[in-house]
This record gives sequence, C-alpha cells and structure tokens, in this order.
Amino acid sequence: MNATIENEKVRKYNLFPTFGDSYGTGWNVMLDNFLRLLLVVFVLGILTGPMKGIQFNLDEGHFKNFPWHWDGSWAQIFGLASVGAFAIFIGLLALAYTFLALPVVRYGAKMIFVESVRRQKPDFEWLIRGFWTNYLNIILANLLVFGLVAIGFFALIVPGIIIACRLAFVP
Repeated sequence: MNATIENEKVRKYNLFPTFGDSYGTGWNVMLDNFLRLLLVVFVLGILTGPMKGIQFNLDEGHFKNFPWHWDGSWAQIFGLASVGAFAIFIGLLALAYTFLALPVVRYGAKMIFVESVRRQKPDFEWLIRGFWTNYLNIILANLLVFGLVAIGFFALIVPGIIIACRLAFVP
C-alpha cells in the first residue's frame, strides 16, 4: 500500500463475490476516495458529453421556407457548399475524437477505478498515460470491439447484443 494511504483512515473490506459484499465493497471504496473518484466522473462526463449530445432530428417542416430553386446567384450555391464542407469537417473531427482520443481517456478512468479498488491512491495521470504507453493497443482493442459488435448486429440483432454484452468490459 502507498505510504499516503497508510497514514489516512482506511476502511477495512474484503473482496468476496457475493451480491451484498460487492455493493458494500463498492461503497467503501467510494467513501475512501470520494472526491478523487467524483472528479474522475466529472472529467469523464465532460469529455464524453459532446459525443452523446450530437443528435439531429430533422423533418420536412424545417426546410419549408428554404429556397430550393436556383435564382442564378452563385452566392447561394457557394453558401450551401461551404455549409456542407464545414459539416463534413466537423463530422471527421468528431469521428477522429471518438475513435482516437476518447477510448484512451475511458481506459485511464477505468484504471483509476481499479487503482482505488486495489487500495492505492488514484493517480490522475492515468487519464492521459495511455497516449504515450500503450496507445496502439487501446485503439486496436476499441476498434475490434466496435467491428465485432457491428458485424454481429448486421448478421442478426441477437448475436450483436450477445457480443456487446461479452465485450462490454474491454477498455
């Protein structure tokens, strides 16, 4: 155990795989490192929040007053093209962020939670440590899970759900 935790008051708990002991151990771990783990949850929520908020609901009522005919103005065509190019650029940035940066931060957050269960002081460096230690392994594992779930979902819905449940804990 770390020297810093030995000086602090630490709750005694044992890891037994029963229903009540699992929740009791979880509460004790959370109470030992409450502010640190709360900060990790907030940081993870801020970093994963933008990807959960991108939902576009478009229906035909939104385009009722849009001038669909070309009135000879090149500004109209270039305006639409620039909006489309900007949307493609933002979409590519979001895709790169989702597949290349977000899995590393999620991996780091899970490692912080594992450290706290192991009765070690959580180190916030884990949130970015994956970028320089095992970045390729984290990204490839994430892409493999995404690919297997997509193949299982397109083959049949039930195998996709089974694959997603089995691979839910792959960081």
